[in-house]
Amino acid sequence: MKSESDCVLSERDMAAASAARDPVEDLCEEATCSICLEYFKDPVSVECGHNFCRDCMTQFCEKSGTKKTSCPQCRKEVLQSNIRPNRLLANFVEITKKLSLQGLKREEGRERVCGKHQEPLKLFCKEDDVSICVVCDRSKEHRNHTVIPIEEAAQDFKVLMGIHQDVLEKEEENILAYKVETEEESQYLLVSRNVIKERENIWKTI
Repeated sequence: MKSESDCVLSERDMAAASAARDPVEDLCEEATCSICLEYFKDPVSVECGHNFCRDCMTQFCEKSGTKKTSCPQCRKEVLQSNIRPNRLLANFVEITKKLSLQGLKREEGRERVCGKHQEPLKLFCKEDDVSICVVCDRSKEHRNHTVIPIEEAAQDFKVLMGIHQDVLEKEEENILAYKVETEEESQYLLVSRNVIKERENIWKTI
């Protein structure tokens, strides 16, 4: 049986591991399709709020052979007609690529360094959407730009992504509500036509 000190130690170890994790890696995970495990390409969203590459989702839907299918991630039923492009996510993916890959080459076991100055990439330039080093920060190219720690940039992007996702989900709710309202109006019109037609038939027999 674990003692209280063991539990505290375990929590500390987990917190330390979380702090040591590269924030850019978290962003890369957010920008990765759960089907192909690559960066989203032409991302689309389904009714439940999950996102996938357009080609991945198209191939997944083709297997079902019907207008309805299930979300590859949570298995909730979704309509293929409600699959929508997610342009906000596409922009997020491009920024994530720049943040993690532009101007550097990642090698296993080595810290990410600036390709120009061979210094650690610990800063992020907001104007150019790129990771930079302290030498770049002092250069003419970035001297008057807004530069923040790369951890702060990663966190800002995650928050922005969450806001965009909330907006998208709200839009989807509005579209579904409009669709229900339209279907109810169509049903009302159909009933009204049938009533009028029946009355016309009654008058013809009089």
